[in-house]
Amino acid sequence: MTFSNQLLYLNDLGVDNVEFTQVELRYIRMRRLLSVIYIIVFAVFGAIAAWLSSVWFEPMQGEVTFISACLVSLSLLLAIYRFFADPKKQYALREHDLSYQYGLFYRTTITQPIVRIQHVEVKQGPIERRLALASILAFSAGGQMHTFYIPGINVDDAHRMRSYILNHEVDVKDAS
Repeated sequence: MTFSNQLLYLNDLGVDNVEFTQVELRYIRMRRLLSVIYIIVFAVFGAIAAWLSSVWFEPMQGEVTFISACLVSLSLLLAIYRFFADPKKQYALREHDLSYQYGLFYRTTITQPIVRIQHVEVKQGPIERRLALASILAFSAGGQMHTFYIPGINVDDAHRMRSYILNHEVDVKDAS
């Protein structure tokens, strides 16, 4: 075996050239709908709490109204954030790695070599199951927590990705 230490050019490195796939539109719509539901639930509970405090606990009416307004405001801010941040979630499966990009104000890109992934889970909640969506959790060596979590993938695509990652074999020529 001969030792090689070739010069690498920074323009040829990185994930800038990667063609990312946006999460499913159904996922984005689901998250937006859930945000609206959160706002409605907090507003209804806040109104009920404010009314009850005015009837039974009049001295605390101002505090209860303030807390209710804060909860509604926070859920509204969360909805606004999700509205703009969810369409920026993207993933890419390449021959030797899996990448995930997310974030609105701070863009984060996580790339994991497939040979380092020891375990992959396809996760579905009840709403995701109804919409034929899934999330992928990739676990790498040396950690109990997942390396990253990719939400909003078509369930069939998620199973194909999982199968590809688990059946991936490194070519001996590539490894040396």
